[in-house]
Amino acid sequence: MYLEGQHVDSGWIRSTFTLTHRVSWQQMLQAIYAAFDYFTEIVIFVDEKSQRIKSRDDVLTIPESSSIAIAGISTVFKVPMSIFFYTQVQFSNVRLKCVSEELYSLDYERYNKMVCPLMNALELAMFRKPAKPSRGHKGSKGPRRSKTDKPAHTASSPVASKIADTGQQTQASTVSHAGARAHSNRGSSAPQRPTADRPAQPAHGPQAPTRAVSPILSSPIQSSPTPPQPSVVPPIPLPPGR
Repeated sequence: MYLEGQHVDSGWIRSTFTLTHRVSWQQMLQAIYAAFDYFTEIVIFVDEKSQRIKSRDDVLTIPESSSIAIAGISTVFKVPMSIFFYTQVQFSNVRLKCVSEELYSLDYERYNKMVCPLMNALELAMFRKPAKPSRGHKGSKGPRRSKTDKPAHTASSPVASKIADTGQQTQASTVSHAGARAHSNRGSSAPQRPTADRPAQPAHGPQAPTRAVSPILSSPIQSSPTPPQPSVVPPIPLPPGR
């Protein structure tokens, strides 16, 4: 909201704030509903006549009139205060009781910084649906169990009993097979490796039959070839007989 101005009159600071947008009667009621958080000893005025209300929710059902106001002791400023809203104009009048010299001497800037945040909060409340106060329930019946909750132990049905018996038989059969396997492997000399203690090793497939390999006979060591001997010169033939 925008503060148009303020002045002191008969011990009250009278001021006028312009709303950002035009609002309906129901939005004014929502602002009065929100103002309950900032007042004590509250009195509601409709067309400048006090109204009796039994609860805060009754404010939202007040029939439309030309003006509505809330008055009481401000919990923010700790002094009497009243706020007026009107249906035909786009402004709100505020009255603040001067109970000290400090309030008398307030100028425009200080008064605006003091009161404008409260008026902005009420204007924002006009555009929100009022939160309904939580209503207590009579008596306490303890925590209510939801439909999805089921007791830990339920009555056994024939189908459930049959499934349980089948599971027990399967478990017993598994144990008996495991015992028979252990008994048949008891005579084996190679211990079996536990599967849970270490990672399982890949099983070795059947070994291919070994092919007999004939031994390679070593050849006798041959001496290195000797160089050829020079041919023997034949004897010189004898001369023919004389």
